[in-house]
Amino acid sequence: MLSEQNQDRNKNIYELPNIKTKYSSSIVSKVITITFGIIIFLILAALLIITTVKIDVTIDAGGYLEPSGLAYIHSPLSGEIKNIFVKSGSNFLKGDLLVQFDSVKVADQLEKSVDDLAKKRIEYEIKEKSLPIELDQIELNRKKAEAQLLKAKANLRQKANDYFPGTQADSLIKNYKQGTHITMDYAVAEIISAEAELDNYRSKEQSTRLKELELQSVRLEMKQLEKLIERQKEYLTKTKFFAPFDGKLLTENLGNMIGAIVSEGSSLFEISETNNWKSVLNVSEKDVYELSIGDSVKIEVKAMKLADEFFLIPGKITNIAAEPSKEKISQFANGLYRVDVAVNIHDYEKSFSKLRRGFTIEAKIIKDSDKIINVLIKNIRKWL
Repeated sequence: MLSEQNQDRNKNIYELPNIKTKYSSSIVSKVITITFGIIIFLILAALLIITTVKIDVTIDAGGYLEPSGLAYIHSPLSGEIKNIFVKSGSNFLKGDLLVQFDSVKVADQLEKSVDDLAKKRIEYEIKEKSLPIELDQIELNRKKAEAQLLKAKANLRQKANDYFPGTQADSLIKNYKQGTHITMDYAVAEIISAEAELDNYRSKEQSTRLKELELQSVRLEMKQLEKLIERQKEYLTKTKFFAPFDGKLLTENLGNMIGAIVSEGSSLFEISETNNWKSVLNVSEKDVYELSIGDSVKIEVKAMKLADEFFLIPGKITNIAAEPSKEKISQFANGLYRVDVAVNIHDYEKSFSKLRRGFTIEAKIIKDSDKIINVLIKNIRKWL
């Protein structure tokens, strides 16, 4: 009896009181209603999102930066490099002095050429002015010699008539033997002397005429000196070479070039346009078939991310290799294709001045951009 009472007592101790109120069912109902309302709201929100929000379907790829506007600066002349005013990897502006050649030797040669030309001009001027005077003097002397010869011949005729009357003077003169008559010998000697004098002035006249050819020779030498001076002046203008456009110098080991002798036309520098870059991507064969020229790409430069200048740079695919790259990136990287992407940097010009060739990049190639629901439908169709 006692044990049964104890059991009842213990049972009453551990039993929870049965509390029943008129509000219990209404609270549960509200909780269930709110829960279902939240679920329905979330479902509607999800439906709204997937039917209105667009997402990008991307293909991931890695690669590196490379200047797309490469150019080579060639030596404008043959000579010794005196100084280089830019450093490897530095940016320069159009008109900046890049390199200077040694100009001392050519400057000395130019000075000598100018002096030689001045002397030649003086020589030419003297000869040009003296030649007519000299010709006039020779002509005057020649006429005097002709008159002297005429006088001597007349004197000989007079002597022939005086000492050999009745004979023809011209025949006598022609057949006269020198030494047979003293007076006649004097007269004949005067003729010989006058003829010699006349021949002398005729020779001088001929010689003076040749001086006109000397004038032509001096004129030719002057023209040659003028051309030489022009070339030397042109050379001096080329001893300082200025940048033809804004760019970045890519050539290394510039210190070894100072003092070097280069030939005209030889390559000096490799440069790129500052704001003209492209990214070279390596895309696997399983993804490359989905790409097309003109596809949009978003590029992340790792070095800029490390420098807290992270932003995605837009670009467009400009070329897709027809064959896989011969370079083996890793033992697992077979069948990689080179894809070139033109980078649009107009909104990031300040940051792009810090770019360097070979910077590592990660790219997301946007293959499709559509509403979430459409993307899901497309993927489901592929899976099916």
